[in-house]
Amino acid sequence: MIHFPLQNIRKTIDDKWNQLYYSETRTIPGSADNYIIELIEVPDDGSINQKPVINGFTETNVYPPPSGYYYINYNKGHIGFNENDAGSTVNINYYAKGSLVEADDINFLYDKLTALEQLYTISDTQPSATVGGYQWYNTNNNILYCYDSTRTKWLSIEKHTIVYGKKGITNNQYLYYYGGNIPSNLSGYRIPRDCCITSMSAQFSDLGTGTFYIRKNHDASNVISFDVLNDYGNSDNSINIDFNEGDIIQCYFDSSFNNIKDPMVILEFAWK
Repeated sequence: MIHFPLQNIRKTIDDKWNQLYYSETRTIPGSADNYIIELIEVPDDGSINQKPVINGFTETNVYPPPSGYYYINYNKGHIGFNENDAGSTVNINYYAKGSLVEADDINFLYDKLTALEQLYTISDTQPSATVGGYQWYNTNNNILYCYDSTRTKWLSIEKHTIVYGKKGITNNQYLYYYGGNIPSNLSGYRIPRDCCITSMSAQFSDLGTGTFYIRKNHDASNVISFDVLNDYGNSDNSINIDFNEGDIIQCYFDSSFNNIKDPMVILEFAWK
């Protein structure tokens, strides 16, 4: 067990001991840890203050100790117990000399730093690692990306939305861009950089059935078809459709009914 934060040897500036009295309540571990408790700090061996005291147990210099006894390695701050005492809760009172920095401590920190370096990359080129949740700060455009393992691509953490809609009874026509008064077939949203549509949601004022068609670049072919079936709306956060920088996104609404009122659709997208 590694204990942090570490504490330097408890001596004053003139090299005098300044030990603290600790009381730790611990549970004797099982065979996986060899019935050994590692103290937060190395205990005094009785040369400055008293030795550690564990109520209900007696210290021995025999290892492994018999049941009811404990063995202390004063150089490492480890206390060994008998296997029959595993699971018992003990109260350990001792004078603390400071932390013993072991290889496990350094290796633990090294592993954490290595994992952090892999998790977060600052670079002008896309990382080769493709692990879900890894992050990349692109110094070319100052955008933070995260690897989406579901869509198998790097997508910006920040998301953006495009809204298309029209007030009143609507059918078989292009919707207005951002709810204004310009139909999207005349304008639309021009993508400033490559992106991926990641989710969509649609809404009516009343129960209805209809389909929202996402198109691009004044082409009547459909890139995405999104249905609302006898409901007020629908949503889907599993969309995975790419658009290129310069594409113009447009939205067309169609229904076999003539009483669809106030259709609106929201597209969420991330930079890629």
